Amino acid sequence: MPLEIQENQQEGKAGLRQELLILKKDKVAGRALSFSWLLIILLTVLIFSFLWRLPPEIPMTYSQPWGAEQLVPPYFLLVVLFIVVLIFGFNSLLAAYIFPVEKLLARILVWASFLVI
Repeated sequence: MPLEIQENQQEGKAGLRQELLILKKDKVAGRALSFSWLLIILLTVLIFSFLWRLPPEIPMTYSQPWGAEQLVPPYFLLVVLFIVVLIFGFNSLLAAYIFPVEKLLARILVWASFLVI
């Protein structure tokens, strides 16, 4: 890989880290990020603590007709956790990217991801 491309990629990574740190230092967005991380950690601990105690099938898909169609295996909670982390990560990166230009929209994105969690 040419040296220019490697330098640009490293600058891009450093720029994104810098933008995330700026977002974290903001009073409103930083609080939402902290609460979100706390909830993700709590959710992960709860899922892994009780996963082995759950019955073989749990009701999760309430949009399906009543009965067996609503039941899913307990490891489906890991899929939910993955989706929550994915949404949080995407919203945080997008908020960090647009924060220098649109502070309000960035704060809304971060708080929306907190509400999703």
